[in-house]
Amino acid sequence: MAVEPQRVRYQSFLLRLWWDAAQAGWRVSLQNTADEGTHYFVNVAALAAFLESVPEEQFSTSAVRSSAVSD
Repeated sequence: MAVEPQRVRYQSFLLRLWWDAAQAGWRVSLQNTADEGTHYFVNVAALAAFLESVPEEQFSTSAVRSSAVSD
């Protein structure tokens, strides 16, 4: 049985996390793989807020195949 590809919307990022001992917290950078723009965040909560605010229009569309799993 052939599996039809599905269209999905996605955004690809390179995520870097590092511990900042002086500030006693995690620091975050997020690089967009499409345009290589980089955003820096003072904590993970700021990263989450940014990701929630990314407009859907900036997402790419791609066809992916779902694999059927059988026993």
